[in-house]
Amino acid sequence: MKYTKTTMVRRSFIRQQWATVPTKLGSVSGCEYTKGYKYKGDNRGFSSKVTGPSFRAGLRGVVYWTKSAYDLFPETGWTQVYNAKTGKFVAKRKASTKKIDFTTKTRFDGKTRAVHGQIEATDPFCPKTGVKRAGIGVYYDARLARNGDFYVSGKYRQAPDSEMYLYGYTSATKHSTKAVHQSRMKSLLCLSQPMCELGTIGNNGGY
Repeated sequence: MKYTKTTMVRRSFIRQQWATVPTKLGSVSGCEYTKGYKYKGDNRGFSSKVTGPSFRAGLRGVVYWTKSAYDLFPETGWTQVYNAKTGKFVAKRKASTKKIDFTTKTRFDGKTRAVHGQIEATDPFCPKTGVKRAGIGVYYDARLARNGDFYVSGKYRQAPDSEMYLYGYTSATKHSTKAVHQSRMKSLLCLSQPMCELGTIGNNGGY
C-alpha cells in the first residue's frame, strides 16, 4: 500500500449534553461562570469521522507523500454558557487556537516523516495562565510511513473525553481509518493542571 497523504486527527470533546464546573474548582478557578451556570457539551460518543463531529478543541495535521509541504488545521468549538436553573443562554466564546500546532520534524523523503502535535486550549471564560488556568492539554510525537506503519507517543490531560485517528488516503475520497487513542474523561477536575496525573498515549502498528 502506498498512500498519497496521511491525516492525523486529535479531538477533545464533552460527552455529556451539559457540564458544570466542579465545586472544588469553582471558588479557586477565577473563571467568570461557575456556581449557578452550566456549559453546553458535545452530546456524543467517539466518532471516527475525519471532520464533522462537535468538539471543544481539535487538531488536524496532513502529511503529503508526494511533496514536502504539510498542512495543519487547528480548531476550537464554541463554549456556551447557560443559567443552570432557568436554562437561559448567557454567553459564548471560542478558545484561542494560538497554542494548537502541528509540525514535521524530519526532512521529506517520500517514505517516512516524524511529526509533533500539541493542543493547549484554555476555557475562554477562565484565566489563561498561572495556577488557576483550566483547559485541554495534549502533546504527541509520531513517526508516520507511507506504507501505513506508525508509532505514536505522548501525554494528555485526562479531561474531557478525547480521540485520535490516522487516515491513509489512496485517493481524494478513499482512505483507511485507524483509531490510535480513545479515552473517557477521568474527572472535570483534570482541567485544572495540579488536580490530575497526565495520561499516556502509546500505540504502533498499521493504519
